[in-house]
Amino acid sequence: MDVILVRHGHDVRCSPLRPLSATGSMQARAAALWLAEQEPTELWSGTLARAAGTAAVISQVAGLPVRGDARLNEIVNDAAAVLPPPRERAVWQFAEGAEDWSSFCVRVAAFLGDLCAGAEGARRVVVVTHSGVFDAVHEVLCGSSGRVEMDVAHTGVTWWRYRPGSPAGTWLLRVHNSTAHLAGAAG
Repeated sequence: MDVILVRHGHDVRCSPLRPLSATGSMQARAAALWLAEQEPTELWSGTLARAAGTAAVISQVAGLPVRGDARLNEIVNDAAAVLPPPRERAVWQFAEGAEDWSSFCVRVAAFLGDLCAGAEGARRVVVVTHSGVFDAVHEVLCGSSGRVEMDVAHTGVTWWRYRPGSPAGTWLLRVHNSTAHLAGAAG
């Protein structure tokens, strides 16, 4: 099974819902055209506007229904209190509305576990999500206990291959943060 992570397109940050900007829509279309050539079999997306909007464009071009899953949303940090970034918080720095890093990784791992449970056959799964999820996926799959932050461009593609039972390792990182699909896009 292949899992192709795609970061959402550029969004309108000054809007509370953060929908795709004109640039983000162009990025999503360019990614969609490239992804359609990869012949995906499934399309999953986080439920926040910027990921869902990107997935909708990919769905239209690739002809796949979008399966929304809130486990693919960015880490929740709606606390009224000012807190350090999630991975830099001490255990006692908890606030209502702020998800801690461990809980976030468990949420992302649960999604990956569900994908792997049905990994038989030639599945090519596109997952539209947020940059923090890329960090969590890397940590979950590589077992990192230290801080690793992944640089991921808007509509950047990271491609993992799931190979259960492989003596070389269960997961193979094929590509990280590819934006080759944007090379010919206007914008």
